Amino acid sequence: MKTSTNSIFSVIAGIVLCCALGLWLGCSPGETTYEIGGTVKFAGQPVSEGTVTFEETATRNTVQAQLGADGRYSLRVPPGTYRVMVEPPLVAETGVSDAGMTYKKVDNIPNKFRSSQSTTLTAKVDSAATLDFELKN
Repeated sequence: MKTSTNSIFSVIAGIVLCCALGLWLGCSPGETTYEIGGTVKFAGQPVSEGTVTFEETATRNTVQAQLGADGRYSLRVPPGTYRVMVEPPLVAETGVSDAGMTYKKVDNIPNKFRSSQSTTLTAKVDSAATLDFELKN
């Protein structure tokens, strides 16, 4: 009987050790991120629909936020240098049987700000900050 008691104790001790190790490894601190927010405007007026995308220049990782009716956005990003894009909302294409998605037609987001290859908006993030963007033709 001692052998089975020792075996059970060994199994239980192993399970407890594995769980403790898993908790210890799983509770490591996450990547540092900073709260970034601001307003997007065109011709002095808030851009009230669309998405702001921050694309990290080295890794090309992206973080997005929806624009509010007042042109405000808020997101959390790791420290780094970013290209910033502003895109209109996506809508279903009309007159297409397999409706795909396309950008809503808007006049307040010039095309050059919609792509990481053409945008002139950039941001360097090394702390929480307010970053406002004025879109110009």
